[in-house]
Amino acid sequence: KDPSEEEKIALITFELNQRGLKIGKRELNYIFNYHSRDLDSLLKLANQLDKVSLEKKKSITTNLIKELIQ
Repeated sequence: KDPSEEEKIALITFELNQRGLKIGKRELNYIFNYHSRDLDSLLKLANQLDKVSLEKKKSITTNLIKELIQ
């Protein structure tokens, strides 16, 4: 069974928290409105957010997410 949207949000939040990153509700809403909701795509995005936020030494913002999903 495919995870529910709430489960996907919890999983992405957990994945990012495990990496020492925080993501807010606004940013999560942006992801779920403008990005594919399948689990593989969401986990790939979490990896990209981790890498880019470290490289740029920035926290996760909607602008950072926009850069990655355009």
